[in-house]
Amino acid sequence: MPELDLSKLRRGMTRREVVSEFGEPDLKGGISRKYPEPCVYRYGNIEFMFEQLSSGVLEMVQEVDKFGGHVRWLYSIHQPNVSDDFDR
Repeated sequence: MPELDLSKLRRGMTRREVVSEFGEPDLKGGISRKYPEPCVYRYGNIEFMFEQLSSGVLEMVQEVDKFGGHVRWLYSIHQPNVSDDFDR
């Protein structure tokens, strides 16, 4: 998996816009009966997490280890100390 150019991301991106930039994710997850649309898209070791509401905008980006455990936040609308700038 080539490294993702996270500088292409911007606040408020939708699932469709992320897929348009990076192609179909390697894995999708985070579904339930209440929220049938996947809210987690994984590209290699980078996870994109979207709101489960119909708007489905990007909420967080994190790097995960090979077991799916959190390594570090790359972006979060909930963490003011995590940069809005997606450049690594």
